[in-house]
Amino acid sequence: MADLTPFPASGAETSMVGSNVEYNYALSQKYLRDKLVPGAPISSIKVNQVVPGMNVDEYVSRQYGGRQIFDNQNIAPARANQVMGSFEYNATKNMPIGTKINGFNIEWSRGK
Repeated sequence: MADLTPFPASGAETSMVGSNVEYNYALSQKYLRDKLVPGAPISSIKVNQVVPGMNVDEYVSRQYGGRQIFDNQNIAPARANQVMGSFEYNATKNMPIGTKINGFNIEWSRGK
């Protein structure tokens, strides 16, 4: 079984509204290769086959300038990753470009 334990974020990334970083599939492949299948050719890594139901995610989101580098990446459940991206976007969509983001506090509750 693959080790899906996340590495702690390094603190090297900063986040700012409007600092979008374009997605690069090859960088997700590289992360999975380096973490789970060292030595495999990057082109042979298929994200949805190596970790079904999971996504390569960034601790500091790409929509706020987080780069797709090993220390900023982790493996997260695909659905949770999609929901979190939407939460993050909606929490900041009316903030001025350039506003620094220090983090998010999210509270979960169950309906009755």
